[in-house]
Amino acid sequence: MAVDLLTGGLTLPEATRPGGDSGEAEAGSGGGAPAPVPGVAARRHLAPEDLAVLVRTNRRALAVQRALHAAGVPAVIQRGGSVFETAEAEAVTRLLAAMLRPSSQRDAVAAAATPLFGRSAAELAAQLAAVEEDAAAAPAGTGDGGQGGPTDGPDRIGIGTAGRWEAWIDALTRWGELWQRRGVLAAVQTALVEDQVPARLLAADDGDRRLTNVRHLLELLHEEETTSGSAGHTLLEWLRARRAAAEDGEQATAATELRLEQDAAAVRIVTIHGSKGLQYPVVLCPDLWDGRDRTDERLTRYHEPGVEDPGTAITLDVDVDTASPGKQRSLALARFEARTEQLRLAYVALTRAQHRSVVWWGPFTDAATSALASLLHGHAVERGGDGHGDGAEGTAAWLERIAGHVAELEDGQLVGELQALAAGSGGSIELEVVDAIASGVSWTPPGRVHASLNARPSVRRLDRSWRRTSFSALVRDASAGAAHRAGDAAAAWATDLTVDQGRDVDDEVEALDATLVGPALADATARSPQDTAEDEREVPLARFPRGPGPGTFLHDVLERLDFLRAGQPGHLDQVIAAQEQRHGIDPALRPAVRVGLGAALTPPLGSVADGARLADLPAADRLDELRFELPIAGGARPHGRAFTLSEVGAVLATSSDPLVAAYADRLRDPALAPGVRGFLTGSIDLLARLPDGRFLVVDYKSNWFGDRSSERSVAADYRPERLEQAMFGHHYVLQGLLYLVAAHRYLRWRLPGYEPDRHLAGAGYLFLRGMVGLPQAQTGIAVLRPGGRLIEELSGLLDGRRS
Repeated sequence: MAVDLLTGGLTLPEATRPGGDSGEAEAGSGGGAPAPVPGVAARRHLAPEDLAVLVRTNRRALAVQRALHAAGVPAVIQRGGSVFETAEAEAVTRLLAAMLRPSSQRDAVAAAATPLFGRSAAELAAQLAAVEEDAAAAPAGTGDGGQGGPTDGPDRIGIGTAGRWEAWIDALTRWGELWQRRGVLAAVQTALVEDQVPARLLAADDGDRRLTNVRHLLELLHEEETTSGSAGHTLLEWLRARRAAAEDGEQATAATELRLEQDAAAVRIVTIHGSKGLQYPVVLCPDLWDGRDRTDERLTRYHEPGVEDPGTAITLDVDVDTASPGKQRSLALARFEARTEQLRLAYVALTRAQHRSVVWWGPFTDAATSALASLLHGHAVERGGDGHGDGAEGTAAWLERIAGHVAELEDGQLVGELQALAAGSGGSIELEVVDAIASGVSWTPPGRVHASLNARPSVRRLDRSWRRTSFSALVRDASAGAAHRAGDAAAAWATDLTVDQGRDVDDEVEALDATLVGPALADATARSPQDTAEDEREVPLARFPRGPGPGTFLHDVLERLDFLRAGQPGHLDQVIAAQEQRHGIDPALRPAVRVGLGAALTPPLGSVADGARLADLPAADRLDELRFELPIAGGARPHGRAFTLSEVGAVLATSSDPLVAAYADRLRDPALAPGVRGFLTGSIDLLARLPDGRFLVVDYKSNWFGDRSSERSVAADYRPERLEQAMFGHHYVLQGLLYLVAAHRYLRWRLPGYEPDRHLAGAGYLFLRGMVGLPQAQTGIAVLRPGGRLIEELSGLLDGRRS
């Protein structure tokens, strides 16, 4: 019928759209769009989006959608309710829990078994059994290694089974780290793509619906993450709370209500209940004829007529003798109530159309007791005369007579009564007798002519040296250049990160760390025979999660911590707890954070600070997160020569600081980075005023150094000579110098009588994981003392001046 309507030349007023004004549908001549006639409203041909199919159940909706798709007609199921009530909400919840705790076998199995990833119980059992067998058979520290990964084909059991489980855990770990670094949307989207989830979901009959729900949930999670700052465990708890509220009956809002699974023009399939209050140009009602009697003949429930009190009106007849007069009355009243409800549904269905309703009718099984039976054949059955009057019992008796009358009609008699009804309708009812059900019908959408589009050519010459940059952006340029010259495609890809928005938090800086570990840094983490027992003890933050998310958490705790009160009971815990919720850090890690950050406050800050400690700094001597935006070569009005790293290298070579001078060689290659004009932006973690009146630039680092094979990180991994290699490998020397220029300009502006050599102490890099609180062991601290003259010369280079 849908195909007949779409190909039959039916036209509608041009202004009519689903939910629009009413009008009349009429048959056109077919072919192209109707030609406009002066003085007559423009009309258009019926399209799939003008049709709605109203059904009783969601199961029936799915069957109708399959039939329409088989005929080439696009169709979507329009459901009510909240997306948080769906099976996909549970699947996403399991995935997030596993990404947060990939080491939890229970969470990992629960995520793998969801329809998103499609692992069967037998497959998972085989993988876990293989892991246990390998663990029992192999020596400590070895394993299968396995082959394949989470996106291997359907044959995932057999050779390398244990390896496939390990690959799944590795994938969860990687996605969890991506969540910390780039947010939940990027992480889950990566998981969906890597494991081919869209293809897996779309293979199901309701795949469009499932995939739409997943994408809807991701949008809501992303919105919550960005607006409230929730992350990690906090975001997962938010999702669980929303699901619980939806299950408890919370009404869906415009943001959480289920969406259509596709935006394309398509037939809407909706339950009759769900269609209340809606209108559609043309409505098809394929199952209003179903009058199946669902009355329980043993436990018969009905409302006693004439009883107003709801508490006593409901009657439950438990008489098992269905032939007794009392039971017969109870059954008649119960069936009357069921048919009354059917009539209400029929009323809703038949009043949704703006132009035309199409219903199916015939001597089908259970049709005689349907609402349509009384609507279409009630005129042929006289009412009254049975002694019941016009009340509920009389109406119930009349409906029973209608059912008996329809059940006895021959096909010709049934058609005759319908023809009589149509003849008296004034043309509002049309009868079409279907002699046979058509098979193999299909619909082809009318062809559309698309205009050829061409991009407008650009004739402007862009000054690509003028931009807003930062330390991390400059490092990306340098690292990308080196990677491309070395033919390292993976490292080049890793440096292609989005430009930061004014803070080098080590969201970006630490994201680069993993790509910059070369031979020099590998040497820096090697053990030395001179390491003492104290050096070999594990640092407090050794097991704290790695990555930019946990790193930002540590930064924010220190930013909000009163160093002088850190030793007071409860103060450090209070600050940590507040940031746990914001950053999604597991509260179980709080003791390690307390010990690790407490230890970082007590050691002297190296030779550059003359014995000063963080614990000695009052709030009045601290400027936390000092943001800066420095003009380069004129800023908004460029002048002078562009700033280049190769010129910086030439200046650094003259430094009296051996670390700075040695670093110069890394910047002398003119191909490292192009010239830069515009602005240099960033944020200094801490500008501290030392007790002697000098100012120290402090940068917190949460880098993890140690033995990755054993996941062991000890104090010796953070000794000064080893941190110097990290300062080179991660370009932290360049970062410290740029931040010293920013501090120099700030103090020059704000401090009366400022002299760089007298007031600028240098820069201290505090590797928080390695600051173990030993007064004589300078682990975890690297310093820069470039001298005031060099900082002034670098400042001149940024201004576009040359000496």
